[in-house]
Amino acid sequence: MKKILVSAVMGGLVFVTFCGRKSGEPERFSFSPQKPQPGETVTVRYDPTGTDLDGSASISLVAYAFSAGRPEALDTPLAEEGGVWAGRLSVPEKASGLLVKFVDDDRTDAGGGHGYIIPV
Repeated sequence: MKKILVSAVMGGLVFVTFCGRKSGEPERFSFSPQKPQPGETVTVRYDPTGTDLDGSASISLVAYAFSAGRPEALDTPLAEEGGVWAGRLSVPEKASGLLVKFVDDDRTDAGGGHGYIIPV
């Protein structure tokens, strides 16, 4: 039952995230592979242009891995590559999805309060 609830919540978040993006907005967040599996490594790219993190000297990614239990927080440092920040994280074995935010000290970009979603 918990797995169904977690899947429904993640599905709703994915819908809100992708449908809420306005045409012409820059691609702020991307990841590969597009359908990561538990245990795989995911490469995440983030462009902070126009966000509260624009001009930051360092940015980290915080991913909340959802499974049947409590969410697990995964902190991942990012490296800047030509104005785009990138990093790699491993998807926990029992994760059904990841909810991501980007942080620099006391500033955060959580995708307009919805978070950035990596479906698993």
